[in-house]
Amino acid sequence: RYVARIYSFFIHRGNSQERAEDLTSATFFNALKAFPRFTMKHDYSFAGWIFRIAKNQSINISRQEKRHLQLPLTEFEPYLMMPRRASDPLDQIIRSEQIDRLRLAVLNLPSPQKTAILLRF
Repeated sequence: RYVARIYSFFIHRGNSQERAEDLTSATFFNALKAFPRFTMKHDYSFAGWIFRIAKNQSINISRQEKRHLQLPLTEFEPYLMMPRRASDPLDQIIRSEQIDRLRLAVLNLPSPQKTAILLRF
């Protein structure tokens, strides 16, 4: 019932499909271990509980990695100056590569900054 929602949560936090699947599995594994301590107070409390575990799982993984790709802003200046739609195939390829680098940089931001970027854009 909650697998698709938890998976979607991880995808929207900027994870790849494989990583979202791994995080979803880990979330339910941790939930299973913690289930004896869970008490149902309201109908919606299970959803809140499982999503709290998912959020904590995401934070814990980010802390463990401690990898932060730091690219200077000058790296993205060409991307910022390009028009939204490129008609030339070479411009399209360049734009695609720049978008990939930008996504990689966002994925490697510390969790609070990544969350802020993903919520904004």
